Amino acid sequence: MIQHCYRFAAAVFSASVLLSQAAFPAQALSKDPEQLDPILAELISDEMSEYDKLYAITKYTAENYDYTNEHVRYQHWYEMIEYGGGDCWANTDMIHMLCDKAGIQNLRHDGSLWDGASGHINLIALIDGHYYKAEAGTSGEKPRTFWVSDLGTLPFSYKSTENSVTLTRYHGFEPVFEIPKEADGLPVTTIGKYAFSTKQLTDYSKNNSKLCYQYWHWDFSHIESVTIPETVTTIEPRAFFCSKLASVTVPASVTELPESVFYFSEDLKTVSLPETLTAIGENAFAECNALEEVWFAGTKAEWDALTVAEGNDCLLNAVIHTTDEQTAGDADGDGSLTAADVRLLREYLLGNPAEIAADAADLNLDSHLDARDLSLMKHLLAA
Repeated sequence: MIQHCYRFAAAVFSASVLLSQAAFPAQALSKDPEQLDPILAELISDEMSEYDKLYAITKYTAENYDYTNEHVRYQHWYEMIEYGGGDCWANTDMIHMLCDKAGIQNLRHDGSLWDGASGHINLIALIDGHYYKAEAGTSGEKPRTFWVSDLGTLPFSYKSTENSVTLTRYHGFEPVFEIPKEADGLPVTTIGKYAFSTKQLTDYSKNNSKLCYQYWHWDFSHIESVTIPETVTTIEPRAFFCSKLASVTVPASVTELPESVFYFSEDLKTVSLPETLTAIGENAFAECNALEEVWFAGTKAEWDALTVAEGNDCLLNAVIHTTDEQTAGDADGDGSLTAADVRLLREYLLGNPAEIAADAADLNLDSHLDARDLSLMKHLLAA
């Protein structure tokens, strides 16, 4: 029966650490990557293709080390060498290090969606325009089974019905991604759970104030910007859970944001929401502590009519902009916001005498005119 690695809650983790420390007294492990050089020299040659090198590296890892998740310390390549085995994190770290040395573009990847277990990790490699999944993180004593799967040329996985497509996981290497409007000739209508999650969620340490934690500082995706087309009508819970997005625009085709959709997106600063939005689920923006501005494409009355569930203080505490503000920023009082207003406010902030409509120019409503108001004015003008 296949076993998968799991992350534990704080109490369980602490107990596991005590067990591991009892079984293995503290010692200085050699972390020098050069100890991998003779291993790699035995595995590959210059005549081999990159795919053959990836296959050989994955095969070596599975056939020379036992799989164990008894001790949570087994999560690095050098611990694999020291103790003769490790969990899926350690297996993946070994493959990752050897691939790096072999010059193979790769990324440690959260394989939970594909493999059905919380915290399961495997590796994605990009070779000749194809994405490959290298897997050596299953149970058993050496030699163990392993596989290298060709995922095709697309940087994402998806599932289709008769009428539509759900994007299930982004596994690409680029930090910027535009979701296609269709796949297999069908419209992409849904963004699935954890599709753009980039970090693991752990709760193992009382000293760690951030539940969303890049375990051992591992990143599982480099995605920083996602463009969502208007074919998308449904975004599933936790689709952008623990993402690295700095900003996001939700299209008008989406009428509801589900629970925990952007939960722990700690880099999220600005959000643009459509006037079609009617409800925001529980904890949709929980722990989005960097969130500063919300640009709502409806009126203040429409914003106030939104159903916003509990756990969204980060959203509600941000500066909310509505279409009522489109006349805001009219610093020269001519009835419209133009580049002239930007120039006028800039001159005013530089200390040059100017007659200015201070109430209209005070876009962040803090009773002061400063560079922040100028920045908001430029944003409104560009919208």
